[in-house]
Amino acid sequence: MTELDALVIGGGIHGCAVALELANRGRTVTVLEKSVPGAEASSAAGGILGPLLECDAGGPFLDLCRHSLALYPEWVARLEATTGIALELRDCGGLLVAFDGEEHGLQERAAVLASLQIEHALLDGDEVRSREPGLAPGVTAGLWLPNEKRVEPRAIMSALALAARMAGVEFARDSVQSLAPSPRGVRVRGKSDTWEASDVVLAAGAWSSAVNGSGLRPDAVKPARGQMVMLQAERPLTGAVVFSERGYVVPRDDGRLLCGSTLEFEGFRKEITTEGIRSILAMVMELLPEVGDVPIAQTWAGFRPYTDDHLPIIGAGSYPGLWLATGHYRNGILLAPASATCLAAAICGDTPECALDAFGADRLS
Repeated sequence: MTELDALVIGGGIHGCAVALELANRGRTVTVLEKSVPGAEASSAAGGILGPLLECDAGGPFLDLCRHSLALYPEWVARLEATTGIALELRDCGGLLVAFDGEEHGLQERAAVLASLQIEHALLDGDEVRSREPGLAPGVTAGLWLPNEKRVEPRAIMSALALAARMAGVEFARDSVQSLAPSPRGVRVRGKSDTWEASDVVLAAGAWSSAVNGSGLRPDAVKPARGQMVMLQAERPLTGAVVFSERGYVVPRDDGRLLCGSTLEFEGFRKEITTEGIRSILAMVMELLPEVGDVPIAQTWAGFRPYTDDHLPIIGAGSYPGLWLATGHYRNGILLAPASATCLAAAICGDTPECALDAFGADRLS
């Protein structure tokens, strides 16, 4: 049995981010990952940094999302300076669009933003197409959110894993079988080894509830399959991240256009389906008619860690030494800086910059 200071289960964006934060606070950290860092949802994500695209009401979740967005520029600058990897953080803005009959939803969202004194602009169809000329004539209204951003998730994962290693974090490959309290803190049994650590962070994404001894209800975190399509245009077809009720498109600097996503509860089946891809292509062609001649570069699917109330699980686990960082659903990339810094602060006995009370696992028990 190997004795450790801090052990993080899961090498996705949240596992690597909290490992790096703990290492920067002087802890000796090991990350336990069954595959390679970022192999699952983190590398499958769209990279949208859009608190206002995702949240339709004020409260602790919106506060956490906005706090994380505010952390992003400095967080990315440190990662780029440390690793030399460009992360493509862009102040692109976000645009929620509506087709005929859907305008009322944008008006309600605008009223909420006005009550919270958050910058936005409600646009008619002509104003939307003036901002994004490629949008279809059928788009009748839009809600412009100037402070939303985007980033390249796969580059983020490469940089995080490298920065963590440079900070002294060790990576071990194994599949966790069970967790249990121990005199030292938490005992972690894997297929090939057993560890004991003073603090253990369970950051296993969609697999978190499946870990015996996690303290989570079996269906507290469920795999939500999302299929994605990447198109390769010769030039960017939109400047902003564009959302509709049917899906979204995310531009990349080189003309790629990421289009998503389905929401399917099929367990851990990772198939790409005809219907899934058809629905995504129909959505993007309705938004941006000129994509009809654009080649399809890639398709893939990932498992987002879904909770019934769409809120993450961040904070102390069900016994001393166990901590949770999972259930981030569609906001995993966005929430990485805030989730990691707040949880690392709590683990080290400090007060997090954002209160984590609303994100405790006990709400799902």
